[in-house]
Amino acid sequence: MGEHNRVIFRAFHSLAVLFGENDVTQTIRSLTFKHRFNVALLVFTNALSHLNQKSSKKQLRCIMLLKNEEFQSNFTHPLNYLCLLEEPLLRKLVGLGNSKKNKQLFGFTNMDTPLKYDLSKLKVCFAHYGGAEEWNKFLETDRDYYSQHLMSKPKTGIELGSNADGSIPWVKYEKLWKNTDWYSIVSSMMIQYENFYADISYIVGDTSLYPVLRSTSSHGGNFENCLTDNLKYESREKLRSRVLFGSDFYVVRSQKSDKDIFAEIQSFLTEEEFDIIARDNPHEFVSRN
Repeated sequence: MGEHNRVIFRAFHSLAVLFGENDVTQTIRSLTFKHRFNVALLVFTNALSHLNQKSSKKQLRCIMLLKNEEFQSNFTHPLNYLCLLEEPLLRKLVGLGNSKKNKQLFGFTNMDTPLKYDLSKLKVCFAHYGGAEEWNKFLETDRDYYSQHLMSKPKTGIELGSNADGSIPWVKYEKLWKNTDWYSIVSSMMIQYENFYADISYIVGDTSLYPVLRSTSSHGGNFENCLTDNLKYESREKLRSRVLFGSDFYVVRSQKSDKDIFAEIQSFLTEEEFDIIARDNPHEFVSRN
């Protein structure tokens, strides 16, 4: 998906240089989650046809003007992983692809028939749990509808599967992609998919986020229970059992020593909480269960 979106962006940018479009980024962002795939070939072909009329220097200048930072989320967004976790999305990708080997590998019949083999047992670790910026966004977000679901719908968090009628919720995915913090999305994925984990690498360097880490790794039945009567926090146990300790040591080490980080994190977490993310969960992740 990332590569397709990069092609789209380069194509739009090339057209902008040639025809003077000033708000190319907004044009791309206005595309829906679903239709980014569908316009890729058309736009890129269009761009190339115009570029081929110009000099090679012009082509090179058009491409090199592109900066990745505006488009980075298309490579790293957690919703990208749904194609591995949700069989209908994987079926769509396999079905739309040209690889006969892939169709054979997954047992593809047609778009309406579930795959014979999927990736539901694949273990996935989402790096850095979204990162400190997204954790801060979670803390700061009060009005985004889906960012409240870890509290209002604790059994599932944000529901990410197909609709009740089996259709793919493209509009919902679009809203999540554009507006919702990654902490809420990744945590919901960890609750719903038993083989989906996330590590806290580099986040351990920011002590202001330790309260969120404590809440994430603590037992069910903590302070959130006072907000809603009769809630059972089985989801909290699922969430804490899929958090993996990590340090990203060569990055964090430039700011703090390993001993300093270890002392700080132990001052916030209980021994049991530290053990589950640093010993129990990693052992479970690398096992063949």
